Amino acid sequence: MTYLRLTLEPVPAASRLATLAKLLPPGQWDQLRRSVYRQASYRCQACGRQDRLECHEVWCCNPRTGYQWLTGFQALCRLCHEAKHVSFVRDPSRRAALLQHFTAVNRLAPEEADGYLADALRRQQELDQRHWIISYGDYNLRMPALADLQQRQRYAGLSRPRYGR
Repeated sequence: MTYLRLTLEPVPAASRLATLAKLLPPGQWDQLRRSVYRQASYRCQACGRQDRLECHEVWCCNPRTGYQWLTGFQALCRLCHEAKHVSFVRDPSRRAALLQHFTAVNRLAPEEADGYLADALRRQQELDQRHWIISYGDYNLRMPALADLQQRQRYAGLSRPRYGR
């Protein structure tokens, strides 16, 4: 498999709103994201641009167990960040522009990029079929005290997953 500087990253739809950015108090999130930008020398960690950066949360998930956990952060420009989550983009022209950026950053042939997109969309559908248990790893201790997972999900604005889309 080819090394990719920028990957397409499906996120379970049922948990995509459960970001640390939504759960941490704004001051703590700002401090964390600024630290990520500083560590990246204020450059996009995928394409190297110095455009306005966004802090991307890096998540891993195990589709077999339904467990999803936060593993780290990346400083990304807006284009790279949107491309990471291209499976949520419904506008065909925007999706095409993001796929073109993905292709350029990774120096891929258009057919290769189309294959990666098809695979990401397939993985997205698989991830959307189950309920996920979310762990914020080391950041669990920084979140507001919440009684249980259901309360945490309500706090993050999550709804029950919709199956069989």
